[in-house]
Amino acid sequence: MTTLDIELLGAMRELAAAQLPSETSIHSGRPLRRFALELHVPDERHQELEAELQAAATAEGPHLRGSEGRWRVLDGWSKLSTGRRREICIYRMEVQEVEVPDLVDQPFLARTAERVMANSRALAELLEELHARGVLDEERSLAIAAAATPRPLTREEARELSRTDRLSD
Repeated sequence: MTTLDIELLGAMRELAAAQLPSETSIHSGRPLRRFALELHVPDERHQELEAELQAAATAEGPHLRGSEGRWRVLDGWSKLSTGRRREICIYRMEVQEVEVPDLVDQPFLARTAERVMANSRALAELLEELHARGVLDEERSLAIAAAATPRPLTREEARELSRTDRLSD
């Protein structure tokens, strides 16, 4: 048995956790930790907790924040309200570590940028060669070069390129 610090119902809570077999990440291939948790919640706050768990169970999140990262609630938690104190709801659930892929597409993006740069250099050299051999006059050569030069981004386009679904990303 170990403990996890997870934010629930607006506060960081230290929860007893039983480690489960890990799952393999589809992005990096590394093992993602999984734990079974049991929570005791006052009956008057169970609807608030249900909403948090429901949201944290989706693939996109918002996932539960913890001191050791983010946690996704796996589907199928259970709620009991029987026992010595009926005003306390007991939740049993499983959580799995969420892998933050900020750099998942980084190699692809870097290779795409390399190709774009190589194509830009090739186009510039081709235009110079065609102009030097007299195939293109000065005016046509400048017009093609201008068409191949990227225009400045509008404010909306620049904002869209840096947009994120969550500020924490």
